[in-house]
Amino acid sequence: MELTSTPLRSVIASATDRLYALMKRKPDFLIVGTQKGGTTSLHAYLKAHPQVVASAGPKELHFFNIYYEKGLAWYLSHFPWRFQERGELTFEATPDYISHDPVPQRISKDLGQPKLILTLREPAERAYSAWKMWHSFLDDPKKMKKADKRSFASAVREELASTDHQRDLHFHYISMGLYADHIEHFLQYSNETNLLMLDYQEMGRDLNGYLKKICDFLGIDEFSRAECDRLGKVRHWAGSKRPRTEEEKATLAELRAYYAPHNEKLFSLLGRRFDWEAA
Repeated sequence: MELTSTPLRSVIASATDRLYALMKRKPDFLIVGTQKGGTTSLHAYLKAHPQVVASAGPKELHFFNIYYEKGLAWYLSHFPWRFQERGELTFEATPDYISHDPVPQRISKDLGQPKLILTLREPAERAYSAWKMWHSFLDDPKKMKKADKRSFASAVREELASTDHQRDLHFHYISMGLYADHIEHFLQYSNETNLLMLDYQEMGRDLNGYLKKICDFLGIDEFSRAECDRLGKVRHWAGSKRPRTEEEKATLAELRAYYAPHNEKLFSLLGRRFDWEAA
């Protein structure tokens, strides 16, 4: 039998998965959403906490939505060995997890019941911010292949007209913002007490209060006021500041109307409202 045979590779992969499951730490919590909801900043804040250790490599591992076929050993290779544990919590942040249907069941199967953090942004503004990011890739030769060449209005129109929210594309401008549907799906596999849902706007209004909620949820020490002030002065993502066109403003208004009933469903699910009318 050749060493490269498929059966042998399968046996080796299975053995490696079992070994890593015994020797590697699994994440204690995950940031599962949402894209353009301040997760880059949140990742940086928590990474700076002395009781927290972030996964190695890029911020977004995308294991449960894109690289699942690489196997659990690949995923756990990004986390510390068990013998290195000093009482810290480990985590990763992949904000696209929230909108991919297989993710909640995979997390439950492989990790059990880790704590999950979800930062929600007013969905029309989130969609617009995401479009600006993907559209800006046209100016970057290294990212041009992933760019969205369409105008914001065209991108929204085409996704609304699609029966599956253009699942073959990677933008998901509108479907990402159907938060209540995604949360209900997660709650089929996760205990409600293990899911923390926050308003993105609170990060800018009251970073100290925002981080306190997260620290209390995770059971770690709070950031000091001085540390919050220091962290709040650092920009982790700077989007385009160009003025919005009249067409973009009109499209945003249409999107807000589209999301209105979905937001009401979300507020009912959460038992509280977010001040998104002023977003």
